[in-house]
Amino acid sequence: MNRLATFILRVHFSHPHFRPFVWSSAGIIIACVLAATLFRATGLRTSPVGWEKSFVVSPAPIAVRHYSCAIKGRFAGIVTEGNRFGDQGIFVQISIDGGNSFSEPSAVSLKTIPKDESAKAPKSPSIAVSPDGILYVTWQEFDEPSSGFVVYGSVSTDFGVTWQTPERLDFGGTDMNFIPHVAFDDGGRLHIF
Repeated sequence: MNRLATFILRVHFSHPHFRPFVWSSAGIIIACVLAATLFRATGLRTSPVGWEKSFVVSPAPIAVRHYSCAIKGRFAGIVTEGNRFGDQGIFVQISIDGGNSFSEPSAVSLKTIPKDESAKAPKSPSIAVSPDGILYVTWQEFDEPSSGFVVYGSVSTDFGVTWQTPERLDFGGTDMNFIPHVAFDDGGRLHIF
């Protein structure tokens, strides 16, 4: 280190036109050494929480098109739009162990459709889980007579075992009836966007 300092001072005093370059270089070297000392890399550790590995949730008979999920603590719900044996519907699966296993899909809405209609507009389902375990599902359906979308919703108060009859949601006559998203806030109030 003494040799380096002696060399820098010798160049500084013997060549005045190199002084800005010498001090800039010395500053950069000192900053690099300091940064290397302070920000020395250490090993990175992760704590897996269960979602790092992919696994199949939806069973084979359902051809899934779109999905959404919601999680509250160790309770998780997945809603999918799919076709099962020629019937198109909205299906929900529940996990009470943090996503390690899921229930068989239960149909929230199910209807037989002609084969040529299965590729029409997506239903874009959304699910929300309240702090009390209430599940709410929304989705859209294309309405031929109005050439627009209609939003439907259904609720389960028993952790997804049974579902109320889907009801058509009205947003006050606005044209905003498409791609619904649903969420519960921390106070348990339902919001539909």
